[in-house]
Amino acid sequence: MADITHTAAIASPIETPLTSPGAAAEAPLVRAHMPELDAVRGAAILMVLFYHGFYWGIDLSQLPPVEKYLLEAMHVGKLGVNLFFVLSGFLITGLLLNARVRPDYYRKFYIRRALRIFPAYLVTLLVLLVTGTSLKFIGLSLLYLSNLTPLFGVAMSYPVLWSLAVEEHFYLL
Repeated sequence: MADITHTAAIASPIETPLTSPGAAAEAPLVRAHMPELDAVRGAAILMVLFYHGFYWGIDLSQLPPVEKYLLEAMHVGKLGVNLFFVLSGFLITGLLLNARVRPDYYRKFYIRRALRIFPAYLVTLLVLLVTGTSLKFIGLSLLYLSNLTPLFGVAMSYPVLWSLAVEEHFYLL
């Protein structure tokens, strides 16, 4: 019986605010896993997939009216990217607020983000290089300026990279 009582007294941080009223004020803004955001993330993924799969780059003018209207409704799927930005901003800001008492929290944050993003990004740029993408575009993309390539007179060779560039601008600011 003592073991059961001892085990019940050791509650996880997620359960603590539910079981003790005083702990709610100490609960972190962002928890390790937030299942309530999984549905929002899933909806954003589906929106982007439907947009790219059924709308983006498709000539709708040759379709019958019913199909045309149905596929035009997929245009709203591009807002899934905005939803990702909102989620990312909320989660990243929450992580930074939770860690602000540590003196090295900015350094750790940027190291974690670089280790998470940079390897896959470099592989993507290497694949683009091998497939003949413009060196100017790859150079600007290395500087996370792929969203601004038209300002430099460089064609947007791989439009997917614009969102990562915007995200990196967010981190720098």
